Amino acid sequence: MNDARYQLYKTGTTSPSLLPPNDDALAQHVLRALYQAMVWCDMSNQLNIPSPDGHGWKETDGALDIVWRIKDIAHPQDLKVSIH
Repeated sequence: MNDARYQLYKTGTTSPSLLPPNDDALAQHVLRALYQAMVWCDMSNQLNIPSPDGHGWKETDGALDIVWRIKDIAHPQDLKVSIH
């Protein structure tokens, strides 16, 4: 996934907002989706639902925040922009 994303980025023809997610962002999304599916499939046993913390979410001060990624979005050398 990361290689495909980088190749699209290098062409300069794809808007950054249209690039596919990197491996890390995709993994976090999958964790959230799997957690949600687990909750839906186990609705009859609601007392044993595990915390979403660590399943693509992070609990901070009693609130849940989405974990979008845990790694850098690109290699640091690829983020350098030349301004003329």
